[in-house]
Amino acid sequence: MVSYPDWLEDSSGQFKADILAFGPHPDDVELNIGGILALHSLQHKVVVVDLTAGEMSSNGTCEERRQESQKAAKILGLTVRRNLYLPDGGLRAEADEQQKRVVAAIRYYQPEIVLLPFWEDRHPDHAAASKLIDICLFKSGLKKYRTISDLQPYRPAKWYYYFQHHYGDPDLVVDISEMYQKKVDAINAYQSQFRDSDNFKTFINQPVFLRKVLARDEYFGGMVGVSYGEGLVYKLPMKVKNLL
Repeated sequence: MVSYPDWLEDSSGQFKADILAFGPHPDDVELNIGGILALHSLQHKVVVVDLTAGEMSSNGTCEERRQESQKAAKILGLTVRRNLYLPDGGLRAEADEQQKRVVAAIRYYQPEIVLLPFWEDRHPDHAAASKLIDICLFKSGLKKYRTISDLQPYRPAKWYYYFQHHYGDPDLVVDISEMYQKKVDAINAYQSQFRDSDNFKTFINQPVFLRKVLARDEYFGGMVGVSYGEGLVYKLPMKVKNLL
């Protein structure tokens, strides 16, 4: 694991975000909630924090992934994108140092809403990331839980889980029809991952993979009568004062 990210100790860059989305690897948020991020970036402060640099990827280098992730961030209109440099292929929900970095990120941006991966997935890092962030959402609100950065305790008001390879019935679907081209453009920023020619063949750089993403977004959209949608799940009851 690399040294503690400098940005977490730079209070001059700290601000209150409306949405903080965590991705296990660069490209995960684009594939699964790229439309949601682009839509909300139009009027809100949207931050993405990637947990790893994707150093275990069969194709591309960490520097290529960094450049691609920043290009995608501009396409989606993100306020800022950061990385915690946790070990790719080694995310562990119970690892104390990993928890400290995620908690510090939550406290640093104090988001109203957090978006995190669904708790079941074919990729071990995706499932581990979900559990890790779950734990940190609780610990971030504890007064006596300390991280390396001296940041105040904070717990977001709401958090939602987004689907990756595995998905079921969403609790809500966001209409991303008008943002879909931005989502596609942001995915295409990752040429090192999705370009088939001259690359080592992987699960994600075969044409069927992106067709699966499209089919899922069309399916979720069809559930609510629109062209494209992205589904989210929540665990806690949602409070409303008036159904109307």
